[in-house]
Amino acid sequence: MKKYNDLVSVLLFASLFTSTLSAFQVRQDSFSYTNNYGASKKDIFPQLDETHDDPDRSVQLSKIDTDLLLGGRVRQEGFLFNRSITLRDDYNDTYGFMRSKVNLDFRAQYGRRAYNKAAAEFYTRVSAFTLWDDESVYTPILSNDVEFTPGNFMKKAKISEHKHEGVVPFIYLDEGWVKVNFDTFAPSLPWETSLQVGNFPFMVGNGISLGCYFEGGVEFLGWERRGDIGNATQRPPGVLLSVLPTQDSGLEFYFSKWRKRSHGPDWTRKEVRAKRLDITDRDDPANLQRGVHADRNLFAARGFYNWKPKGYVDAHIYFEPYAVYVDAPELKVEYEGDASAKIGTLGVMAEFVGGGWTINAEVAGQWGEHVMHPIDRNHKVVDDAYYIGDDTLIAGVTATNRKGHFYDRIGRPMAYESHIFLGFNSAIGSEYLPYRAYYTTQEQQYINHGTNRSLEQQGQEIMLSDGSPYENTDLYDPYVFSGGSKIEYLDKINNSLLQANGRLYNANLPFGGMQRFRKGYTLDLASMMAVFDASYELPSKRGKFSFAAGYVSGDEYPFNEEKDRTYSGFIPLRDNNFVGRNVTSFVVLYPRKLARPVTQADTTLYAHNNYQTMQNLAYLGAGLQFYPFKRKDAVMIELNALSFWEPSPPKRWDVNKIRTFPASKAGYSAFSDGTSHTIKKEDSIYERLLTKELHFSGAHTAEAASHHLGFELNGVLTWRPTYNCSVTARAGFFLPGALYGDIEGMPNKNTIRVDKDGDVRYDSLGTKIATGGMLRITYKF
Repeated sequence: MKKYNDLVSVLLFASLFTSTLSAFQVRQDSFSYTNNYGASKKDIFPQLDETHDDPDRSVQLSKIDTDLLLGGRVRQEGFLFNRSITLRDDYNDTYGFMRSKVNLDFRAQYGRRAYNKAAAEFYTRVSAFTLWDDESVYTPILSNDVEFTPGNFMKKAKISEHKHEGVVPFIYLDEGWVKVNFDTFAPSLPWETSLQVGNFPFMVGNGISLGCYFEGGVEFLGWERRGDIGNATQRPPGVLLSVLPTQDSGLEFYFSKWRKRSHGPDWTRKEVRAKRLDITDRDDPANLQRGVHADRNLFAARGFYNWKPKGYVDAHIYFEPYAVYVDAPELKVEYEGDASAKIGTLGVMAEFVGGGWTINAEVAGQWGEHVMHPIDRNHKVVDDAYYIGDDTLIAGVTATNRKGHFYDRIGRPMAYESHIFLGFNSAIGSEYLPYRAYYTTQEQQYINHGTNRSLEQQGQEIMLSDGSPYENTDLYDPYVFSGGSKIEYLDKINNSLLQANGRLYNANLPFGGMQRFRKGYTLDLASMMAVFDASYELPSKRGKFSFAAGYVSGDEYPFNEEKDRTYSGFIPLRDNNFVGRNVTSFVVLYPRKLARPVTQADTTLYAHNNYQTMQNLAYLGAGLQFYPFKRKDAVMIELNALSFWEPSPPKRWDVNKIRTFPASKAGYSAFSDGTSHTIKKEDSIYERLLTKELHFSGAHTAEAASHHLGFELNGVLTWRPTYNCSVTARAGFFLPGALYGDIEGMPNKNTIRVDKDGDVRYDSLGTKIATGGMLRITYKF
């Protein structure tokens, strides 16, 4: 019988014959074939025959009762995806690369002769996985912030990211574990019992509720990813306890230390809680530090039963209930550790095999909570200094004092407070404009004082301890605002000079993340997913027809309104390897690059995407696989067609709509054009931000966009010239659906660009056809 291939290939090419050594022969439409590379019911690497020695496949050390097995794989492949990230022609959106992967597998087992079964097993796979001319992409060196005064969290300022890249391919641990079979040397145990520890794949169901990828989770919900997510095969660390009453039934209990933040004081003493507003005793440094309870822990349990009805030789029913729980004390929505989550998933999968049919169905529900902690967003930033010039011409008159304009920049770095705005004198008194205050040590004691650092002080003046406004006229007096600022509010309120008055304000603009304080609130999670897969193999074994359907619930972007609410988006965990079972997706699911947008985020002013997980996705698909030649394993042809929908699409976008905001103060009557009308400062600042800085227009409407994402058609041609070598070509295209047309004009994270003048522009996704192709050569030994 043939052994199981790696999960990416199994899921992507479910119809391919995958054997490294001629040990197992598993039917292509058997559930074990597709699931058990990730699940743990079967071993990934073939075991030795328990009844006799096999010198052709192993190195046997009889004196110490040990067997060694060696194997591996070499794969060369090239990819070319066009318009898969932006769906536009006017971007350089070509995702093309060549990559090489070498696997070296080594396995040892002890005790087969003494116990007639292995008592202890060891397996390791070391890999070199490289892109041509980008050798370290799969072993990334993570970038770090460059900061001024990094030892002081109150005073450090971020200016950029910094990293060193390697230029030599790394050999890394792809998988490595040790397994002890207790029942082998403890015959008093009633059932087979084993403990497996190390880096190994484990998943439940089809791998959506919990897959075997080393990372995973909805990124805009705070599940930050480290390194490259593109089909890397590193296995997560874990511990697995297996209890098998029979060969066809069992229970498994799994634990994974998904992310560890308690390695030592360099982790536990980091002040990730300094921005939290719910920290009571801030004088105690331990309250600002991470502490020792920030590890992300994952627990899972699954049972399985394979029932073989009497009288039916080729029929069986597989049943797998499961439960998954993850505790994530530190998530990153805006800042490290600003959110946390506790999520539980209950599900069940069943499969019937018989009479040429394979029918698989899985349903899961998810519950829990996602907590957004109240935070202070203010921090230090480094930006261009405001221009200061002597003898500045103002209204045709040379100023006698040093003057300048805040809208002009001189290109000299300066540290600023990110969410502290400057005040100025206007016709209605002191007010703020969206110009950041300079960072000065003197102001720290007031800005971060308890009386100025609370939700109630949103948009309010920075006050002294005696209740009077803080002023720094020495620093800010040289500056003036003028109508040249191009802020409509200023132009219409007062065409003369407006003098900065040296007062400071907590920022309170309801867009662009420019409110200093964020409220604390909780998202109650309640969601579900369901997938269905059916296939029929012809009696001649020369062809197979397949059908697939899936629904993974979604919801609108949850952070635009800072309030408690229910969030109905299912959160898949580590599901990046799922590309379909018998009906596979090559353009949408395999590269995990094609944008599936949600509603625009007010904090970023662009829309995030769901492409990295299966969240907010529904699909229907059909496939055909057939073997045109008498020798079945010589050539295989496969065709797949799928249609995709978003259960929760974003709102339609109207490029002509003008968005308005509630005024922080009453509107102001203006007479500069000879009429009386009301101007809202927030609306005017937002209009300038869109038209002059980010260069987009429009707003969401109240109507939802179309649910339809689009259609995908792909095909596979596989040729096996020899038993251990295969050549595969695959191609496909994605035709965007009505959803993309309905949101044309809405800024998207994938389409932010810099123009010829150095200005940042927030563009929208396009509606062009995305295409993809692949050529792969694999040799196994």
